[in-house]
Amino acid sequence: MEVAKVVATYGVPVFKVLDWIRKARKIWGGVTGIWRAIRSGPAAAEIGPEAAAVLEGILGYGSIKEHCF
Repeated sequence: MEVAKVVATYGVPVFKVLDWIRKARKIWGGVTGIWRAIRSGPAAAEIGPEAAAVLEGILGYGSIKEHCF
């Protein structure tokens, strides 16, 4: 469901989003590693700012950052 929401919000093709998820899992191992990479910054440098923003949306990091920090 979240992938469909992100596709609609950002207008990015589903296959591109799935490729970014696969690439992020290969680099950081899983959700916790991806979360840390987004939070600390290397995600944008390694997979690109657009991919990092989309993964941030899927993981809900943006809303957490907005409400908690």
